Amino acid sequence: MKKRLVEILIFLFTVIFMGVLGGLYSLIFAGMAGGTALSLAPKFSFELVGRYVCPEDAKLQYDNGQNGTPGNASTVNCINQDGTIIQGMKPRAISSVINMYFLLCFIPTYLPGAILLWIFLNRKFSAIFDESPVSTDDEE
Repeated sequence: MKKRLVEILIFLFTVIFMGVLGGLYSLIFAGMAGGTALSLAPKFSFELVGRYVCPEDAKLQYDNGQNGTPGNASTVNCINQDGTIIQGMKPRAISSVINMYFLLCFIPTYLPGAILLWIFLNRKFSAIFDESPVSTDDEE
């Protein structure tokens, strides 16, 4: 019973510790990867998350704003099938791209790290609660 409780506590510690560690790592690298992707290929990045940004019957439209006058910002809009335009979707699209890269960074770091840490901690603490007597050289 005591051994099972320790295994559960080790498992919970592993899940929480690796979640925090993987989350911090992913926050750092998701911002860099997402920002780089948005600066190098914004149209492709926005099209990846278009179905999550726009309503179900709408299509994402990206315009880079380069019509010859300096200072024009790019726009991200959703266009419904009936032709109505939903404006102001750029913040939602940018956060969706960053969230996508967060998941792409988090899952490969969390799963192997949690499994390896759980194996290490199980081996380290299993000897403490082993019920078999330990033999010493003096007893022989």
